[in-house]
Amino acid sequence: MNLTHLSFDLPTILTLVVGVFAFTFVRYVLFSGLWYMVSYHWLREWFQPHKLNARYPDAKTILGELKLGTLNLVNFGIFAVVILWLQVKGYTQVYTEVERFGWGYLVASLAIVFVVQDAYFYWLHRLLHTRFFMKHVHGAHHRFRNPTPFAAFAVHPIEGAAEVAFRPLILCLLPLHPIAIGIYVVASFVINVFGHGGVEVLPRGSTRGLITGLFNTPTHHYQHHKYVVSNFSLYFTWWDKLCGTEQAAYHEEFDEKAISLDDLLPEAPAPAPELIASCSARISPLR
Repeated sequence: MNLTHLSFDLPTILTLVVGVFAFTFVRYVLFSGLWYMVSYHWLREWFQPHKLNARYPDAKTILGELKLGTLNLVNFGIFAVVILWLQVKGYTQVYTEVERFGWGYLVASLAIVFVVQDAYFYWLHRLLHTRFFMKHVHGAHHRFRNPTPFAAFAVHPIEGAAEVAFRPLILCLLPLHPIAIGIYVVASFVINVFGHGGVEVLPRGSTRGLITGLFNTPTHHYQHHKYVVSNFSLYFTWWDKLCGTEQAAYHEEFDEKAISLDDLLPEAPAPAPELIASCSARISPLR
């Protein structure tokens, strides 16, 4: 992959904007729609005990999420142009030869991106919950008290811009390979969709584990929509724990809706009465 011959001209900009918008829109609608159909329709009976809010949103709510989410996708096109300009000017730290830093660094850099973005998001999120921003910006997202997977991108355009601004910043500060960038783009979106999915998909007890307890769950973010004043983090739980903003009932509400091993195993059929009688007859002489 050669990034040195990119040019910042009108044809390139238009191609980039159209391509990025088309990609993000298709990804948004297809993956969010697929998870919605699986958990809300096709396997609704199985997922129902794990639905974080027993009520299912109506079509008007889902359409509202889709409209706001699609509007927010404009930010991805705008910031793609910003990143292109930064790349052409030589301001980014993007590199294309894995051998330059090695595979170990590539993996570590991906982990660093998630950790740094989690901190960025937490403190941005706390700012968005101040009176002015909550009223004029962040309140648009909190209209969805019972979110579906389509709420993943359903934020006010100003909030969306502030969140997406992380990408050019990290590209200028940290050497990143396109492989790491690609994994981050896909994984962050998938996590966002599951976080807003409205159903718990993780096993009971996960939030109390030494390692698993460090990661957020769909319950964690649903509680943010439900209680508003807690659970501000994106990927990990440590900022909420350190700052005292983790919801007090987090573990209990998670365990109530989480998946147990019994949910995953087929129920064993009860033995037929004649089989029990036959076994008893064979065992009796041995006594």
